[in-house]
Amino acid sequence: MKKRHLFWIIPACMIAGLLVFSLVAHLISPVESKRMVKKSKVLNELTLEQQKKDLNYLRYYLTQNYINYDTMVENGFDIDDVFDQIEKALKKDRRNNNTIESNIFRSTISRIVIQNINIVDKHFSVCGVGQKDNLFYFSDIYIKAQETTNGTKYIVVKNQEEDFPENVKKYIHKLEPADIKPGQEYTGSTDNLYQWFDGKEKIYRFGTIAKGDINNVFIQIDGKPVKAPVRSTYSLSNVKAQGFKETEKSLYLSLSNFMFEQASGSTLQERNKNEFDKLIKNAKDKSKGKENIIIDLRGNPGGELLRSAMILGNLFYDEKDISADLFQFLTNLIDDDYVLYSPSLGSKYRSLFFMQIKNSFKNRKNSKKNEKHESEIYSEEIYKKFFHQRTRNAFLQLLIPHRKIVKFPYKKSSITRLPENSFHGTIYLLTDPYSASCSEYTVALAHNMAKNTDVKICQIGQNTNGAVFYFNPHAVVLPYSGGWLTLPTAVNRTKNFDYDNFKGEGFGWFPDYWSSNQNIANTLVNLTGDNQLQETLKGLEKGQL
Repeated sequence: MKKRHLFWIIPACMIAGLLVFSLVAHLISPVESKRMVKKSKVLNELTLEQQKKDLNYLRYYLTQNYINYDTMVENGFDIDDVFDQIEKALKKDRRNNNTIESNIFRSTISRIVIQNINIVDKHFSVCGVGQKDNLFYFSDIYIKAQETTNGTKYIVVKNQEEDFPENVKKYIHKLEPADIKPGQEYTGSTDNLYQWFDGKEKIYRFGTIAKGDINNVFIQIDGKPVKAPVRSTYSLSNVKAQGFKETEKSLYLSLSNFMFEQASGSTLQERNKNEFDKLIKNAKDKSKGKENIIIDLRGNPGGELLRSAMILGNLFYDEKDISADLFQFLTNLIDDDYVLYSPSLGSKYRSLFFMQIKNSFKNRKNSKKNEKHESEIYSEEIYKKFFHQRTRNAFLQLLIPHRKIVKFPYKKSSITRLPENSFHGTIYLLTDPYSASCSEYTVALAHNMAKNTDVKICQIGQNTNGAVFYFNPHAVVLPYSGGWLTLPTAVNRTKNFDYDNFKGEGFGWFPDYWSSNQNIANTLVNLTGDNQLQETLKGLEKGQL
């Protein structure tokens, strides 16, 4: 045999050996292996056989894709009992020939699975049904603290409904005002008094945090319960990809999510790159010399943490200090040393690995045609290392399948300390119940970046969604009913959310100053002392600008 033959025989034998080893490992593995359903048939009616297949996939997804399955089992979750409940419920709705309508099938499995979830996980959903939000419900009762010889008393100063915009009025129901008058004393718990701005005066507004829809509460007035109407905030009618406004003192930035796809290819992705670069440029150039920066995160469901780090990095630091290593350091600021991924990671990243090879050839071919964006250069450098580590862990599991969570260490930065901040003012973060996931990490990141600096962080609005520690949601579908599940495949436990205003999963960040959308511009004007904002932020109550 000629020596030159060894150059291809040895690698070929090694690859063949790995494939045989992988095949044997799959055959003897106690873990069931299923192909992910790429496309559902979405039938209107399911036979008994089709129902069984969908239920088998539901069980597989819960046990292999869902990061919290083991934790739920430790807390008493019994998957066999849950499926017994599903089977009994389906049996009642099946016809004589054992068929069932798909919509009934989907509603049954979603209702029973959600009922049995024994942990708080806002990213988890079955057929569009997830855990209910903890919403802030506010009354029209405003209260002021008064110091007396007998201690602090809380006196009602106003019983008045806010003036909602016309486009909102037609959707909200008229409330019957409570029989509470100015001058009466509030004698209830101070936990229900939320700091509020009205005009130029700091007062309190009575409110409560609750799940589901509530229309009335009882308020203790002069020692007696009085029934009063409450309502939650309305959702924004306008959420922009990104926007900015400015005055002499203040810069306003808004963004609807933190995705901004960076991969080359489609027209939409190219537009997203342009939008993100425009946002970075505005953050970098227009923040210079400003006293206040307002970041509008209302209605922002999240996305990539790296995008958040790049925006805040360009706001905080001088251009000479900006680097991919700095952004890596910032993302590590609010993460622990590692993240845990569900057992499905291996099969998922096997396909991504080959896609990366394909895309690398494609990008190399088009590298001369497409000029890279500044933000894309940074993100490519970080994600190249990120995917390398993740793929390595995935292939280790792929060779020997097992029912075990994968531990994935984060890439370390060579930076050991943050540079000196070039911004010296206050950053105002606007949030609402629809600010979730990466939006909530942005609040934590801003607080951590501001430590030991003269930068102040002030959050205004309402509590965030509380979808924090479980992330990387993976959407999967059942083959016949079309029922889809959103299952977080990763969990991150970090101590860097240890702030008084963070109330945990399901509750999120509580603002420093509570405000409805209607009063948010007025609150900003009073806090910043920037009267130009009154005109500049017109329409803020309806949406992002």
